[in-house]
Amino acid sequence: MFTGLSGQQPSQMMPNAPVKNFQFPRFAENGYTQWVLRGGQATFESDERILIEAMDLRLYTGDERMAVEMELSSPIATLLLAENSAFSDQSINIKGERFELSGVDWHWTGDDRRVSVHQNSAVSFFDLLPETLASEAPAEEDAAKLRDGGNMERTRVLSESLTLETSEAEHTFVFIREVDLTSEQLKLTSEYLRVLADPPPDRDRSLLGASAPVGALKYVLAREDVVIRQFERTARAGEAEFFPREERVELKELPNITLPGAYLGGDRITLRPSQVDVRGSTDAGRAQLILYRAGGLGLRGVDSLGEETIVLADSIVLTEDTVENRFVFEGNVEVLSGGLRLTGEELVVLTSRLAITSDVSESATLRTLQAKGNVRIEQDGQTAEGEEVEFFPSEARAVLTGRPRIFTNDAEVRGGRIELSEGSALARSGDGVGEVTVTLPQLPDLGYRSPSDASHAAEAENRGETAPTIIRSQRARMDETPAETRFQFSDKVRVEATNLTATGDYMSVLAVPSAQPSGDTAADRLEIENINVLGNVEITQGERVSNSRTALFLPQEGRVILEGDAVVEEAGRGKVTGQRMILLQGERRAIVEGGPDGERARITLPEIPS
Repeated sequence: MFTGLSGQQPSQMMPNAPVKNFQFPRFAENGYTQWVLRGGQATFESDERILIEAMDLRLYTGDERMAVEMELSSPIATLLLAENSAFSDQSINIKGERFELSGVDWHWTGDDRRVSVHQNSAVSFFDLLPETLASEAPAEEDAAKLRDGGNMERTRVLSESLTLETSEAEHTFVFIREVDLTSEQLKLTSEYLRVLADPPPDRDRSLLGASAPVGALKYVLAREDVVIRQFERTARAGEAEFFPREERVELKELPNITLPGAYLGGDRITLRPSQVDVRGSTDAGRAQLILYRAGGLGLRGVDSLGEETIVLADSIVLTEDTVENRFVFEGNVEVLSGGLRLTGEELVVLTSRLAITSDVSESATLRTLQAKGNVRIEQDGQTAEGEEVEFFPSEARAVLTGRPRIFTNDAEVRGGRIELSEGSALARSGDGVGEVTVTLPQLPDLGYRSPSDASHAAEAENRGETAPTIIRSQRARMDETPAETRFQFSDKVRVEATNLTATGDYMSVLAVPSAQPSGDTAADRLEIENINVLGNVEITQGERVSNSRTALFLPQEGRVILEGDAVVEEAGRGKVTGQRMILLQGERRAIVEGGPDGERARITLPEIPS
């Protein structure tokens, strides 16, 4: 055994022959042990240079803790006493409190407390990184071993080279080039990796408390072409920060995540157990989600979708559980799905569980989608607006609330609640809205007009002024095909059109695409083909009032047909009754027919003045 060493080593200590099975320590200036060297054989090449075979070097903290930092072993190494360093082109193995290190071609400097390994470096840590790409928790038996301080390999890192520096505060591992990390199901590759771990504890571990970590990983930084994989999920970024004690990972520099049936991207992504938080920025672009093969989302049903549904927002939060995934989008939300575009302030999407499986063809099934705040939906020339909309893709329907409306170039539907399904819309009153209102193109004047009325109408027409047709009721339904649009109204129906108003129990309106003049670009405009009113019909035009059981308006033919105890009465001009009555457009005459049972038409004139 050699004499203990402290500071500069005396030259007279140099033996003349190799020393076998030796052991000697080195002490710091404060008197505490820095290291203890053991070996199979030591050959003194000079008084400062020793060739060690079967080297075992135990490093201490060099303070009152007297804790072992780590133990280095190598088949052969050169020790430089004055420089307090050692090196070798052979292999090295290092054991710490909760890690093991190996490699080839190494250099240790005691004063800097640094070890560099230049080839085939590998480190095994006995602690896990947070596996936040999936919500799978470690097995209970592994968790129990971790709590008990069991030394089992849980995270392994390979690289071309590494540097390990120790201090009183932490151990720092820096891996460079072709870094490959495995932590149970999580795999990471990058070109640079820095790992911070706790230093060895005091000898009396009871002072730490039962919950204090022992030599655990506390920070990991990966840079340059970072790729993280777990099951069928992959995250990519220019930089990734792991905070194991907070179970949090921060992805930066164009980060994105691909998972079965979906893609997430943004300026910054935060991963926590069962939660992904994506943030956008002005420079890097908005947070985005792409759902592949998500199912129906459009106003026209499932078949209206393309292959992708894209959602953009200022932020996205994905929360997972065993049944479903919940995506929450906030800030200037925009959805693009097939021919559909949706905008709003907030969006919540529920999908089936994004399964962790080897079946890469599996994707999420879109269950519901709920948008809030100034919602606007555009599709195929039709626009829907409201404060809230909820889609039910499996049922191919959507519900708008919050004073919703649907409109095209010249038709509009408003109500308290509007339900959309493939090719149709059902509007109801309620939610503070007393009635459904439908606005349609202007009807031509279908009744009698006095000369003054005709003059005023001609002047308005010359000025390009139009009066839309407005229909009000408690319930309305709109059905669309490429050839026609049909409206059905019920419960307190009222029509306000050119020079007339009409009320009834039930009404249907048929509108068809307008035959536009050559060069007109408004090819999707509508014109009213007919209006059919049933039950307690009353029509008012100026001083003329008509009553009947039914009324059929034929604007293109310029006729109104009243049937069922029809009565037309005009103040000061008398009354006409009949079973069927045809009013002719712009003419001050009507065709009156009697009933099939022989009932005759009747005209009642005003009383002859005396």
